[in-house]
Formats: sequence, C-alpha cells, structure tokens
Amino acid sequence: SGLLKVVDYSVLGQQLVRKDGKNRVIEHGAGRPDADTVFCDPAGLCFIQDTGPRHAGGASDEIYRFLGIKNDDAFEEPVRKAVTEEGRAKYHAYPQEGGGA
Repeated sequence: SGLLKVVDYSVLGQQLVRKDGKNRVIEHGAGRPDADTVFCDPAGLCFIQDTGPRHAGGASDEIYRFLGIKNDDAFEEPVRKAVTEEGRAKYHAYPQEGGGA
C-alpha cells in the first residue's frame, strides 16, 4: 500500500517467458495501464532530443504506441526542454481516450 509498486510484467501487462528455447509473450493477468499508471521510459537521449518517438523500439516503442505518439516526429517541447542529459526525467501527462490524462 505504498506509493510505488514494482511489478514483474511489462508496460502493457504482459510478461516475456522462454519456453522450449523460444521467446513467447503471454498475458500476465494485469489489466491495461490506467490514469494512475506512470511509465519510466528507457529511451536514450538521442530519441528525446533528436529523432523522436517515431524511431524508437523495444519497451519505448510499446509505451509510445499505447500513448498514441508513436508516429510523432518529436516529443512535446516541455519534455525536450527538461530532458537535456542522461538521468534527467520529466513528468508529462498525455491525454487518453475517455478524457483522462
């Protein structure tokens, strides 16, 4: 019942498991992220400052698809202004379907 809950599944409630030497994505039983979910994006600085969400892969790609910014050429200006070196972060709420942020 703390402010932070660490879980063993990915950003969209899935867990990657290895079965018979092959990777397979399975549902872990977690629901889709909601308005109380915060993502810590692992994107490199070059994506934040230069190439934008469009060119990201891996976990960042999944986050951007969920947020609806995957095809954007650049991040929002407040994000670019705040994240100017590795290790920096910026809270930014993206509007979601149904009026949530």
